[in-house]
Amino acid sequence: MPEAEFNALKVDVEKEARRLAEMELQPGQFASLHSRIDHALALWPKDAALHYLNAQVYGYEKDSKGAESELRRAMEIDPGHVPSYNSLAALYINSNQPERAIGVLRQLLECKPSAQTYSLMGTVEFNRKNYEAAAQSYRKALELDPNSDIAANNLAWLYSEAEWKVDLDEAVRLARGVVERNPKEPLFADTLGVAYYMKGLYTEALKHLSNAVSLARERGTDSEFFRFHLGMALVAFGDKEGARRELTKALELGGESFKQAEQARKVLASLR
Repeated sequence: MPEAEFNALKVDVEKEARRLAEMELQPGQFASLHSRIDHALALWPKDAALHYLNAQVYGYEKDSKGAESELRRAMEIDPGHVPSYNSLAALYINSNQPERAIGVLRQLLECKPSAQTYSLMGTVEFNRKNYEAAAQSYRKALELDPNSDIAANNLAWLYSEAEWKVDLDEAVRLARGVVERNPKEPLFADTLGVAYYMKGLYTEALKHLSNAVSLARERGTDSEFFRFHLGMALVAFGDKEGARRELTKALELGGESFKQAEQARKVLASLR
């Protein structure tokens, strides 16, 4: 399909799909959008981008089977259509099918290896606690792009916090490089702070963990995890009042779903 015509159709379809999704209408309300794309496909049946666009409409429609079918069709037509691979992997991740997500990402890596894809695969493996495979993927990402910040940050976290191989010197090296490149990103400051905390360098840990909290608040957000990490560092530093403040705030923000809630309560009880 000619690029100009496709772009015009894409903008129009996506705008209408978002509008319909926000109205929470019945799935049949999207039929007119599928019809417009099908009309274009009748003229250009081998256009992977059109199938991908149709998959996006199915996504707004919350029809995962329809989306999956169209994404696979796009991949068949164009084995190098990266957006289709990424969207299909995301579909599987969001539906708790990590094995299928990894299968899709491996397919993509065979035709178009990239640091971004290796990083995503590492995150999928990390989330199911397959730490060795996660680390391998993050290292591959860094081989392709030494400045791949997500890969470096997550590998630093693995080396310092996960129930896996601890290499705190490497964790600090990786995390420090990420923070130097991204001084305003709270997540990266938190990772570096945790690495210093695990090394027992509490002054450095407090500097970066406090910065993580401040940067998040500058964005109008707050994080129970950042507060928890800061609170634990304050405990180690001997600042009981500050630790109580941060751990209490962590529990307030995280509620019962907060992963470290039990640990935070136990530490708070010991500070009384």
